[in-house]
Amino acid sequence: MKKLLLVFILCLGFFSVQAAPEYGTAIVSKVISVYDGDTFRVDIDSLPPIVGKNIPIRLNGGRYSRDPRKVSI
Repeated sequence: MKKLLLVFILCLGFFSVQAAPEYGTAIVSKVISVYDGDTFRVDIDSLPPIVGKNIPIRLNGGRYSRDPRKVSI
């Protein structure tokens, strides 16, 4: 019985790790400002103003560089 419980717990842990995060989608209605190549502020009209106005967004990963001489296309 203990072995069966252990196998069940291991399988449960394995399958829960495999799930990819889902954050949903939103349509940006206006770009307010751009700080650098990967950070900017936007407005999203479909969200309430308390969370949809002047939202800072920072891109993670990607093929860009802070130095414009080192940009890879």
